[in-house]
Amino acid sequence: MKRTSFRIILFIAIMTVLAASTGGLPARAQTQVQAVSAAASAYYYSVAGVVFNPEVNTDPWLYSHNGCIQALDTGFYRAGLHVPDGSVLKRLIFGFYNTPDDYASPAYLYAYSLSGASTLVATMLGRPGSTHPGYSYAEADIPDVVVDNLNYVYVLTWGGQDGQELCFMKVEYQPASIFGMALPVILREP
Repeated sequence: MKRTSFRIILFIAIMTVLAASTGGLPARAQTQVQAVSAAASAYYYSVAGVVFNPEVNTDPWLYSHNGCIQALDTGFYRAGLHVPDGSVLKRLIFGFYNTPDDYASPAYLYAYSLSGASTLVATMLGRPGSTHPGYSYAEADIPDVVVDNLNYVYVLTWGGQDGQELCFMKVEYQPASIFGMALPVILREP
């Protein structure tokens, strides 16, 4: 299996060099290389519900099950987002568990500058329990925000309400072009 993986990586590296040096590959080969690149370009940063901290220390909450937390009152819960500098944020995914009630709690992604100003990057509402009981998730596209860790910090926020539990938040991102790239390593078998 190691040999097969190495061959695939080596093939992709050779095809990439050929494409750059010969002015391009045939259309079919370009499509195959683009499909492999697109599949490898999506990365996810995941945060379980139990990692979120209440904005106000007196906001009551409890651990529900499977990493989910339940707010016992309306309040905000926050967790940091840590992705590589230069990455492009693509999508916010909000996983939740619904009681049969008609609540739909909000999820947010904020960027805070060093001066203290905040910018709302993405927002969404969970689906209400009356139409989506049990485990569910919602997604919102992010308008290609480039991560600038020097000047901003990024924070995931949940507007907790009794009736909908926070299980996780994920951010899909595309890393900067240099992230994850390396020359192939050639290993000699003993």
